[in-house]
Amino acid sequence: MYGEIQGKYRVLDALSTLAFAHPTRGKFFRDELTEYLLLLREHQFSPDDLYGSYAGAFGQAQFMPSSYRNFAISADSKGHSDLVHNADDAIFSIANYLRKNGWVPTQPVASKTKVTGQKYKDVVAKSRRYKLNLTQNQLAELNIKPDPNVPLDTKAMLIELQSNKLQKEYWLGFQNFYAITRYNPSANYAMAVYMLGNNLEKSYQQFV
Repeated sequence: MYGEIQGKYRVLDALSTLAFAHPTRGKFFRDELTEYLLLLREHQFSPDDLYGSYAGAFGQAQFMPSSYRNFAISADSKGHSDLVHNADDAIFSIANYLRKNGWVPTQPVASKTKVTGQKYKDVVAKSRRYKLNLTQNQLAELNIKPDPNVPLDTKAMLIELQSNKLQKEYWLGFQNFYAITRYNPSANYAMAVYMLGNNLEKSYQQFV
């Protein structure tokens, strides 16, 4: 079941350790620890009951404490949101997170493309630093095949993925792909979410 495995580390312990022992991101985790303590007070959670990832993300949505406080919502608009036990709250909160980070309903996420020559190498999206700087038209000038179903003036980024040890594949990532990377800054993660969503949609359509 999706959301069943939420992590095995006590969130308070994980955040406290990283807040004062992480060599480069100590401030980030100290801020998250502060957010977590505020969250405990606001929701009257017990600090001993919440377990999550080694980095302090927890609940079915695997939100960091700051994301929980900023984006979590209650599906029935009654009381506090519960992303640990309530799947409806988790789904609504994830949708709210994506919407507030640029998700546009009915718009494309990504499409597979082909590249030729060498010019495309200059615009391959840098890992964890994704930007929508160029339109499909501009990418086409660099010998990157556009998606014919998407207007040429639509902004996109070129994503390079390792399909196996010897081969790479290339994708155009659009605004909604960028929104997914705001949730987790990994192109592999965003692509997995996109493909899983497509498969779930296909399975759903078989029963309606």
